[in-house]
Formats: sequence, C-alpha cells, structure tokens
Amino acid sequence: MPGGAPGGYSPVKPWLRRLIVVLATGLALLLIAIVVLVWKFDFFVGKLLVVALEKELGAPVEMGAFHLRLSENAVEVRDLKLYDPPGFRDQPWLQIPELYLAASSTAAASNGAVHWREVRLNLSELALVVNQKGQTNVLELGKRTRNSSVDTSSMTNWESALKFGGLDRLVLSVGQLEFIDLRNAAASQEIRFGLTNRVYTNLNSVADFQPVGVELMVRGVAGLLARPSEGGLSQLLRQLTR
Repeated sequence: MPGGAPGGYSPVKPWLRRLIVVLATGLALLLIAIVVLVWKFDFFVGKLLVVALEKELGAPVEMGAFHLRLSENAVEVRDLKLYDPPGFRDQPWLQIPELYLAASSTAAASNGAVHWREVRLNLSELALVVNQKGQTNVLELGKRTRNSSVDTSSMTNWESALKFGGLDRLVLSVGQLEFIDLRNAAASQEIRFGLTNRVYTNLNSVADFQPVGVELMVRGVAGLLARPSEGGLSQLLRQLTR
C-alpha cells in the first residue's frame, strides 16, 4: 500500500501514542490506589471513627488499631482511650485495651435482631473526675452528646437495626474505677476489681446479665473496703446520682 510502513502496517500517530501512554499510566495509578486503599482500609476507617468520636464528645480520642474482620463478621479495636473534656485533666477517663465484637452470619429469625457470637471487653480503667467547679467529666460529656447536632431519626434507625438478639460468649476484664476530686485529694477513691478474662455464656436476656452485675458489685465492694478513703464513697455516690 502506498505510503504504508514496510510489512503493510500503518505507523501509530503521535497523538494516539500519547493517548495510549496516558491511559496506561492512569490505569496503573488507579490499580495502585486500589491496592493501597484495600491494604490500608482498616487504618482509614479507624481514623474516621476517631474523628467522629472527637466531634461527638468534644474531647481527644486515641485508637491504637482498628480491624474489620469480614471473614469473621467481627470488629476489633485496640488501645482505645477517651480523654477528659476541657476543664478537667488532660488524661484519659476511659481506657479499653481490647474490644472485640463478633456477630452471627444471620440475624435472629424472630425479629431480625443481631445475635452476637462473642464479645471480648477489656476495660482497664474508668475515671470519674470532679473539677474545681464541682462538675463531673462523664456527666459533662453526656451533656455535650445530648446537645450535639445528631440526627435523632438516624439514631433511631440504628437502634432498631441493632436490636439485641443474644450473646453466646462474653469475655470480660475490668481493672479499676477511680473517683478523683480535684478540689480535695483526700476524697479521691480507687476501686480495683481485678476481673480478668471472666467468661459468661448464653446471655439472651437482661436477667441473664444479672450474674455479671452481681460479680462486679461484689468485687467493687471488696475493692472499696480494701482501700478506704475518707469521704470518697459518699462523694462518688453523690456525683453519680445528681
């Protein structure tokens, strides 16, 4: 063919060659982005959760690691720390080294409630702090949450979608509860529960959780008596019942 390249092939036009290079480069970058996104998916989701919690609570939040285990229908959170709101200490009031939630693959047949295969909760420290103004950190955080611009209809939908359908196995560890009065150090109180990997099974109703509450209460009273503090218990009860 006249004007054709040897062998009968027409030469690739420069603009077409550039287009092919651009498309190939774009495809390669897209594939790399997908690989990075999949590889770092847990990291990104964990960061989004931290940002959402900080916005909701109005206080710093730290999370060591977040893992979404799709093959297990499970979520795992490591080293979660919720910090005091402004006007209190710059320290965590809640520390959870491990939280693991594993749901059954199918919802309960009766009402579509979520049935949990296993929950592991390690709550190492809960601190109730009273500042110089007599305010309590947990109560102030509760006020911030109630006053925040949250779509209540959306919350209702979530609550209905996450109805409790029973729990096969609960592994519970509870470290200590601290009552800290920044106005009077002598009134502060520390209660050590010393509960480590305690296993409860077949928790399908509120009544089934009563042994959990009873054991925590007994351990709490024992820990309180082991570390008496003048005015600590009365101050704690007064703050919780305000």
